[in-house]
Amino acid sequence: MKKIIIGLVTACLSLTFSPTLSAKNTNNAVSKNTAEATAIVNRLHEIKTMDLSKLNADQKKELRKEVLDMKKQVMSDHPVVIISGGALLLIIILLIILL
Repeated sequence: MKKIIIGLVTACLSLTFSPTLSAKNTNNAVSKNTAEATAIVNRLHEIKTMDLSKLNADQKKELRKEVLDMKKQVMSDHPVVIISGGALLLIIILLIILL
């Protein structure tokens, strides 16, 4: 009985946390993503090599906003599963109880 429960819990968790990918235009999407990624990396290198001491406060603010927008764009492309410490502790306790 315990093995069945553990198997069901494992199956449910693995299906819950597995990312889903669409099969439409994967080659096109990959080439688009790599082109965007290289553009973002190049722009970040440009910003990093700039002499920020010569810029005024408004220009620095615009650069910070641009970097944050790029970071949001990169993070939105890749889904991330975040498990809090409490949830992780609860999962471990449940596994100990069930085993």
